[in-house]
Amino acid sequence: MKKVLKLLGIIVAVLSPAAWMTYQITRTPTVGCEVCMEFRGRSQCRKATGPDQPSCKTTATDNACAFLASGMTDSIKCTQGEPVSVQFLGTN
Repeated sequence: MKKVLKLLGIIVAVLSPAAWMTYQITRTPTVGCEVCMEFRGRSQCRKATGPDQPSCKTTATDNACAFLASGMTDSIKCTQGEPVSVQFLGTN
């Protein structure tokens, strides 16, 4: 009986943090957006989600620049540029 209780205690201890993290992630509202960037004559649009509009815009910008830039210096220059367009898609 003690072994069963110990095993149940271990299972609860392992699963509780995973259940808590899943709950936190699913209950957090997210904002969707699409950002279009132009860099060195090429353009790329990317969608992203984030907890708020600035985070969403940053993530989508970084994703678009990952396709357009080559190397760290270009990546920094691209992400510091102004987006061609930003469209917020709403809250989930």
